[in-house]
Amino acid sequence: MTIEKIRDRITALQAERKAVEREWPAQAEAAESIAAEVEHLAERGRDILNPSRLRKGKTDLTSHAASRIDVLSIVAALDFERTAARLAAIAFEAHPEPGISAADRRRRLAELDAELRSLEIEEERAIRSSPTPIVRRGDADPTVVLAPDLGRIAA
Repeated sequence: MTIEKIRDRITALQAERKAVEREWPAQAEAAESIAAEVEHLAERGRDILNPSRLRKGKTDLTSHAASRIDVLSIVAALDFERTAARLAAIAFEAHPEPGISAADRRRRLAELDAELRSLEIEEERAIRSSPTPIVRRGDADPTVVLAPDLGRIAA
C-alpha cells in the first residue's frame, strides 16, 4: 500500500472512531442513566421536603428565595417513576436511533485502535524505507515514530 493510501485509510479510521465515540448510548443504558440522575435529584428533593426541616423553618419554600428552589428535584421526589419516564421519553424523542451499547462501543473502539496501530506501523516502515524523505503526520503516534524496532510494537 502506498503512503498516500495508508494515510487516507488512517484519516478514515480516525473519523470513524470519532463517530463511534459520539454515537448515542443504547436506549436501555440511557434510560438507566436517566433514572440514576433522577434518583439523585429525588434525594435532593426529599431533603428539601424533609418534614423536620419544614417544621423548623429551614426551607425557602415560602420566602422570596423560592425562585432558587430546585423544582425538578422536588418533582422527582414526589413522583420518581413518572419524572424518569418523561425525561427518558424526551431524550428518545430527540434521538430515536437505537444507539450503541457500552460493550459494543468498547469493542468497536478496540478494533479501530488495533487497525490504526497496524496502519501507523506500516506507515512508519514506509517512511523509514523510503529513499526520499517523507514528512510525518503531525498526529502520528509517538510510540510508533520513536520505536527503535517496529517489529517489537504490538499491532
